[in-house]
Amino acid sequence: MTYNKIYYLILIIIVGLVSWLVIDFVQNKLQADNILHDLPKPTPTDTSPPVFSPPILPQIDWNIMWASKTEEKLVPVTTTTPKPNFILTGVISDPINLTSFIALILIPAKNNEERRCRIGDKIDEWEIIEIIPDEVKLKNSQSGTVEPIRIQKPWTNPITAPKQFNEAIKNITGQVNIPGIPPELINNILSGNEPREKVEAYLKSAVASLPPVYVKELIEKFTGISKEDMPADDKLGEYSTKLFAMFEGGPPISDTLSAENILFATSVNADNSPIAPTNSFKSSDRQIYACFANQGPLTGLSKLVHRWTNKNTGEVIRLETRSINPNTPWNFIWVRMIDSWQVGEYEVQLFKTQTLEKIAIGNFTITP
Repeated sequence: MTYNKIYYLILIIIVGLVSWLVIDFVQNKLQADNILHDLPKPTPTDTSPPVFSPPILPQIDWNIMWASKTEEKLVPVTTTTPKPNFILTGVISDPINLTSFIALILIPAKNNEERRCRIGDKIDEWEIIEIIPDEVKLKNSQSGTVEPIRIQKPWTNPITAPKQFNEAIKNITGQVNIPGIPPELINNILSGNEPREKVEAYLKSAVASLPPVYVKELIEKFTGISKEDMPADDKLGEYSTKLFAMFEGGPPISDTLSAENILFATSVNADNSPIAPTNSFKSSDRQIYACFANQGPLTGLSKLVHRWTNKNTGEVIRLETRSINPNTPWNFIWVRMIDSWQVGEYEVQLFKTQTLEKIAIGNFTITP
């Protein structure tokens, strides 16, 4: 092989390699262009310099700004003046000026301190401006509000009142928790420190909270009134309030009878009529009969409630149910003292068992 042939052979090989490289480069470039073409194009960036915008200021009306101002008046805040927390227990004649009165007022906030007040006197911020037999008017020195308070008589202290009533209250308290009745009220009732109106309200709430059967059992236990002689269940609240008034020595709710139709004596005849009736007895006359004819509102009764009251002390010395004979012209009841009667004036009242309506009344006096 000559050198010329070898030279051409090498040249052909070099030309072929170069051509292959060129073709491969062109193919790779085309593929790269296609890939770049398919990629998502970036959002063009705003290269312009930033522009500063001044803040928008509120528009001011200078005419209004410099105009003369009127004073704005505030609406006054109204406040409610609390009612006077006092209890009017009585009104008596003024011994100095018989044409005017003195009011007996209890102050619960000061341990039931009692004040004797005339017109013009003050209790805290309240001034007495008017006193009449059953009412006192007070004026608040700060607000000028005028408030009346009606008379409320406290009930008799249990030391002199019948023990049955307190025992009944204890039985009620042990059986029911009455909504809205604070426990201290029960203690005040038992100690005799509450006005009669509050005790009556308590009794109505208690009776409404208890089963009627239980209420009737209590009444029968402490008064002797049988269940058959009691009113309907819906009348038990009013009935209990009447009983309380009778325990108190005060008049029952229905109290219209005023004529005396009871005769008193120390002995009776065979027909139950009184022997030598009188209205005056000695303290040594231990047994006294109260006799009444079987006529008028007493006609045909087989049972009644009788109450004996010491009018000087207000003490109820006897309150119970008694059976009588409806077929005799006269009937009687009696009370016998263990030792002797206390000197003073006494009142005996008879009531129907179911309504506690007063049907007879009589008075007598015990002298030394």
